[in-house]
Amino acid sequence: MPGAVYLESEAVSLRTIEEEDLEFLRDTVNDPSVRYYLGARGPFNMEQEREFFENVVSAEEDLNLLICADGEAAGTIGLHPLDPVDGSSEIGIFLAESFWGQGLGTEAARLVTDYAFRERDHHRVAARVIEGNEASERVWKKLDFRHEATMREAAFHDGAYVDVHWYAVLAEEWLEGD
Repeated sequence: MPGAVYLESEAVSLRTIEEEDLEFLRDTVNDPSVRYYLGARGPFNMEQEREFFENVVSAEEDLNLLICADGEAAGTIGLHPLDPVDGSSEIGIFLAESFWGQGLGTEAARLVTDYAFRERDHHRVAARVIEGNEASERVWKKLDFRHEATMREAAFHDGAYVDVHWYAVLAEEWLEGD
């Protein structure tokens, strides 16, 4: 059973990542269809996943949660400070392929973005998208993140350099509907 519920909606629950989740995380991040659009290169074995759990997931300044649908692990989402002084953070997310196209990523990103502004008093939340990841791009557009920059040929994928796109939303933009 995944960890305690931290944030939730009707569609997803975002839970604490526990040691029992490491096998799922290792298998998912090593899946070629998932890792293609991640910054992580891998391959990752269980010991490396455990080190990630101990050093990154357990870090106080980061928020790392397991995305669950109907009680089943579907992926992860994290909120990572880019510049704590300026109140800027980045969301990182991945889903197992069997959960793609169900709106879970969009809903998880909505919950974490809202959390960043309402509970952590962040000023700006950003997300990066590797060229070709149309599903990720749709998430940020649905949530009204603005395309701010294209870093030309900033990532090496599948034998070629590809662009990395940055999207972001400010607190005042996110909260203006309240």
